[in-house]
Amino acid sequence: MSVQDWFYFWGMIFFFSWFVFLVVMTISMVVMYKQVKTWQAAMDKRLDEMQNLIKDKLNQPMAGVLMGVLPWLISAWSTSLKRWKR
Repeated sequence: MSVQDWFYFWGMIFFFSWFVFLVVMTISMVVMYKQVKTWQAAMDKRLDEMQNLIKDKLNQPMAGVLMGVLPWLISAWSTSLKRWKR
């Protein structure tokens, strides 16, 4: 086996292994990109669901009125109880 054959042999092995490496890397990058896109879509959907849930809870006007008035009612009731006990 001459020197030229030796270089040709190992050059071909290096070239094809480099080609296989590039193909595998490209495929894995595409797979990871699709996976990340899937995760992002799932997270966006979950975030939208949470925001809609919060909006539904905040859009009940009676609950807002009750939360605003309840501390005042408790305070007035406890004050009147204290006065009544005296």
